[in-house]
Amino acid sequence: MSASSSLCALAAQAMALTDATEKAAFSRQCAAMWRAGAVTEVGTENPPVKEQSLQEVDPTKVPKRGKAGTLENRIALIHSLAHIEAVAVDLSWDLICRFKRTDLPQEFYDDWVQVADDEARHYTTWADRLKELGSSYGSLAVHNGLWNSAENTDSDLLARLAVEHMVLEARGLDVAPLSLARLRSAGDTVSADLYQKIYEDEINHVATGVKWFTYLCEHAEPPKDPIATFHQLVRQYFRGNLKAPFNTEARARAGMTEEWYLPLTSRDPPVHTNQQPSQS
Repeated sequence: MSASSSLCALAAQAMALTDATEKAAFSRQCAAMWRAGAVTEVGTENPPVKEQSLQEVDPTKVPKRGKAGTLENRIALIHSLAHIEAVAVDLSWDLICRFKRTDLPQEFYDDWVQVADDEARHYTTWADRLKELGSSYGSLAVHNGLWNSAENTDSDLLARLAVEHMVLEARGLDVAPLSLARLRSAGDTVSADLYQKIYEDEINHVATGVKWFTYLCEHAEPPKDPIATFHQLVRQYFRGNLKAPFNTEARARAGMTEEWYLPLTSRDPPVHTNQQPSQS
């Protein structure tokens, strides 16, 4: 790794790695270099074509997580969490090098490098836990739904933030309390404690999505209403309605109060004024 590399070049290198453990370690090194000022240029490198190195199946055929009451079910849950984090590493780097723009402040890149670093740490945490339970990442089939959603928003930064970080990642906040309760009920306090720490980071990640979605709307020409634009983009790019139950407390901590998401539980669009189409 060269200190003369640009951030986008490093992001593309990270994405090109097919081994998730190597990718996580490299990602953490890249983040450390960016924070230390060893890398200062954003650069112009484009993201590579993503290659899948695991057995991929239709989402309906992924091994069931169950209620975490058995070791097999806990492994299925943790393997699923590890896979989500592995894809999230790529999503963070892809956002950086796909949507590079001259009008974005350095704070934008600082924030998403931090998210990439967090996701790499989360992946490593779950991969290590799988080994402790006698399994390993890659031992079960996975689906590629998260990445497929990203590909559908690869030409619109606002749409990417809306779907990946404010719908799908926020959904992770919704399901976390039940998964935590099941792990604790099964007596797996080690996994539950790890999950609790990661959950707190994920609230910050949703908040990062809300922060930059709002920033881009407010700095558009002409400015856009953030909530109206969010509703428009989710209806355009996300299949289906948002489904309860919602973790209202965690969502509120991330800056997503109910007016952001409750209208999206129905396909009937709410009435907004001064709504502008997305041109991000």
